[in-house]
Amino acid sequence: MALGKEFGSFSFKITSVSYEADGSTRVNVDGDADGFGPVLGTLTFRGEPAATTGTIEWRGEAFPDNGEVVVGSGEGSWEALGRHQWRSRAGIRVSGGRIFGSDGIVDVPKRTYSGKNIEWT
Repeated sequence: MALGKEFGSFSFKITSVSYEADGSTRVNVDGDADGFGPVLGTLTFRGEPAATTGTIEWRGEAFPDNGEVVVGSGEGSWEALGRHQWRSRAGIRVSGGRIFGSDGIVDVPKRTYSGKNIEWT
């Protein structure tokens, strides 16, 4: 599969963070995504202590205007960008079978997670 053109963006506020016994960090978000409407989700970061790269996992739900609930999940990787920012890249599968790419930035000082969604063909 190849990545195609961008089809929308997302903009989430970080609502909470938890540090799990297995060493992972869970970041809960709330916001909006083009084509999906309101979204609630959790991005889980995994990596060794003081790592600059690792893996991520996404789990969430979207609530579009048509009244449906769209469930999404995916996996990918993260990398440190610099001062308290991390880039995430993941493949996301949503209910109904659609798969797309997600490319985002977690910005801790701003308490945001935002980015773009990309067609996956």
